[in-house]
Amino acid sequence: MAAAAAQQHVSGGDSLILQEIRNGNQALSSKLDSKTAEINQSISGLKSMLDKLSSHVTEAEDRIGTAEDQLVDLDSRVVKLRKENDFLMEKVDQLENYSRRNNIRVINLGESCEGNDPVNFFVNWIPATLGQEHFTEPLIIERAHRAFGPRPPADQRPRPVLIRLLKCQDRDKILRIAAQRSRENKGPIKYDGKPVLFFPDLSASLVKRRKEYDRVKTELRSKDIPFALLHPATLRSRSPMEGEDSSKHQRRRRHSCVGLQQELNGDNRSFLRANLGPGMTLPVLTDVEKQLHEGNKLHRSKPELSEMCFRCGIEVGSFLHCTWLCTK
Repeated sequence: MAAAAAQQHVSGGDSLILQEIRNGNQALSSKLDSKTAEINQSISGLKSMLDKLSSHVTEAEDRIGTAEDQLVDLDSRVVKLRKENDFLMEKVDQLENYSRRNNIRVINLGESCEGNDPVNFFVNWIPATLGQEHFTEPLIIERAHRAFGPRPPADQRPRPVLIRLLKCQDRDKILRIAAQRSRENKGPIKYDGKPVLFFPDLSASLVKRRKEYDRVKTELRSKDIPFALLHPATLRSRSPMEGEDSSKHQRRRRHSCVGLQQELNGDNRSFLRANLGPGMTLPVLTDVEKQLHEGNKLHRSKPELSEMCFRCGIEVGSFLHCTWLCTK
């Protein structure tokens, strides 16, 4: 009896333990279910947010792609408009200079020397100053006046005088004779003891372009190389041997500012860069030019070729020697 009672007591205790385990599992399972539901809910929220973000990214990419296409189109339009603007600016400058083709600008002429009738004054003064024998017919001047602006003090430079002639031939004649008289007198024409200069009336942009040659002209004068600044802004130089044998050495060449600086200075490219005008770049010589003019450089890369001048064969064939100094 005692053994049966003990066994029944043990089985009853096991049942309580199992019941507790079951209750614990149920509570744990319910907690896990609730937590899993919360996690699933959070994941669902993140998924919806990622879907919205993905749609926003797709929309942004579409907009960026559209904007890039528009930028490419706008860039091409800007390039086209710039070309058209440059072309129109050039045409306007040409028309402005064409409208000034009959004008002369007289520099350093004393204030008020023309009196109250500047047209009549210059009709008589120009032939008397440049030589009456050059003007068989009277000059016809349409207008003559000082440059607009306040009258400067007596110790400052007078305002330029603008003279508009009826015929461009008269304008060219005046400029030519004035330049010739300056060369003959080895100095500018003088009036009341002051030098007076005659210049063509040009637009501001063209004057700026022609000023880019100032340093080149200084170099040419220092080397006694004849030159001429042609309209609108082309510098023409003449080789020193030109004129000795017209059948052999008639080689007139027109140069840009940079090209002429390279001929005068050889390999001194740092000097060239310091004197480049706006928008100018250093020129690149072709193989033919190198072979004809720079034998010494070509010899360093190809020793089988002679470094001597291809004309005289006496001096080293530098660019300066072959272009200017060679007597052959």
